Amino acid sequence: MITRVYGTFQGVIYHYILLHLNDHPKTAFNTRDNRYQFAVLSQDFTNGPPPFQRIVNQALGVARWKKSEIANTEVGFLGHQVKTGHIKPNPENIRALMETQIPTTEEEACRFLKGAEYYRKFIRGFSSIADLLFKYVLKKKQGRSKQTSITLAEKELTAFHELKHILTSDLVLGLPSNQLQRKIQTDASKVDTGAVLLQVDRE
Repeated sequence: MITRVYGTFQGVIYHYILLHLNDHPKTAFNTRDNRYQFAVLSQDFTNGPPPFQRIVNQALGVARWKKSEIANTEVGFLGHQVKTGHIKPNPENIRALMETQIPTTEEEACRFLKGAEYYRKFIRGFSSIADLLFKYVLKKKQGRSKQTSITLAEKELTAFHELKHILTSDLVLGLPSNQLQRKIQTDASKVDTGAVLLQVDRE
C-alpha cells in the first residue's frame, strides 16, 4: 500500500534530550584528534528512535503549527519532496547548485561537492564521478586556507559539469515498499568495498 497523504511537524528534539552521565561512555567515538562522547541523544543511535518518538508524542501539543503540514499529498522534508510513494530533491536546493560557478577556491569546490553529495543516492556512480574533486574536501579538513586559489584541471572540470548535468535530470527514487522484493547489491575494488540494500520499482 502506497501512502498518499503526508504530514510534517517542525521542531527540535534530537540533541536536546540529555543522556544520563553513566551512559556517556556508551556513545564514545574516536577521531584522529581526540576521543569524544555524546551528552545528548543523537539521531545516529540505534536505540535513539523509541525515546525520540515518546518525546514527539508528548510534544505535539506545543508543535509549531504555522510551520507544520498535515494531510498534504506532497511535503518538503529535509531538502527533499515526498509525494505518492516517491522522493526527489528539493528544487530550490538543486537550483542553488546549478547556479554555482566554476570553483576558483578550495572552499567553493568543497561547498559544491558537499551540496551535491547530499543527493548522492539519486546519482548512480557518484563516487566515481566526483573522485577527482574529493581532494579539495580532504585539503580543507587538513586545515589549509579556505581561500586557497585553484584552477580545475580538464578532468576535474568535466566532473564538475557532469554532476551539474545529472542534477538537472529527473531525479526520483521510490520509497520502500512491503510489496517489493529487497536485495543486497555489493561491489568492491582494490581501494574500497560497498553494499546497498535496494528494491527495484518497475514503474
